[in-house]
Amino acid sequence: MDLTYRYSSASYSPILPPSPRVQDSSPRTMYEHQEFFIEDEMVIFLVENCYFRVHKYFLRRDSVIFRDLFMCPSGPAEPEGRTKETAITLPGVTKYEMSCLLKFLYHGMYDSNATYSWRTSVSEWTALLSISTRYAFDRIRSRAIAALAPGPIPYSTQLLGPVDMIVLAVKHDIPQWLETAYVSLCLREHPLEEGEGEKLGVVTSIRLAKAREKFWREQAIVAQVDGRLEEDIRLGHGNSAQRRISVLLGQSPCPKRARATQIIHEVFWPKGNVPGSEGVPIQT
Repeated sequence: MDLTYRYSSASYSPILPPSPRVQDSSPRTMYEHQEFFIEDEMVIFLVENCYFRVHKYFLRRDSVIFRDLFMCPSGPAEPEGRTKETAITLPGVTKYEMSCLLKFLYHGMYDSNATYSWRTSVSEWTALLSISTRYAFDRIRSRAIAALAPGPIPYSTQLLGPVDMIVLAVKHDIPQWLETAYVSLCLREHPLEEGEGEKLGVVTSIRLAKAREKFWREQAIVAQVDGRLEEDIRLGHGNSAQRRISVLLGQSPCPKRARATQIIHEVFWPKGNVPGSEGVPIQT
């Protein structure tokens, strides 16, 4: 028998060749894997004037609406989506939104969160947010919200301005965006532009104007008192100037953002019913 030797610090030890496998002559039971034996078929959609032919699997897996749609019995007629003549129409969906959804389903899963977020534009994430909300792609919706939300990561999503955040928050029910966007507009030095007012609507624009007026009036008082404070400090009367601020503002001075947040809550949610907390809906 041919032996191969391997050196060790103690001795040479033989490595024996593997024994020949005994063939099992008994018949094996074949079965279908319960999860990955996929019987899938293609489906045709008509979106605007464009046909899409894709697998049902991804749509059925990620959307309860499409899952229910594909389970509906077709009856004696030919099932919808088999041919162009029976293509399924998606009202309210644009070609761009459908393309973004399919791009994400077919290609986005192979990219990491950071890579896909960096490569995907604001308009693409917005389209994904729109179609995922309408057709209950819950995981894709959460991904789009996270990508579009303001944060420390310097992706292109930082280009989403506060006005667009408010519009999207109201349209797609994302209450956690409202406070941040309202405060940003309150802190901004220049007032709302006409186009921004049209996007936000009359009620929201009036409330923002009210909040901004209150905030910047207080800031003017603070600036005036600060000038007196410098003079009082120079003359040795710093404590009286600090008391003057408290009297004029009715409270101790606080950072601008904190005060702007307080004013936004007073104007938009005077009863403390902040949207998103304990099921409180968005109201405009």
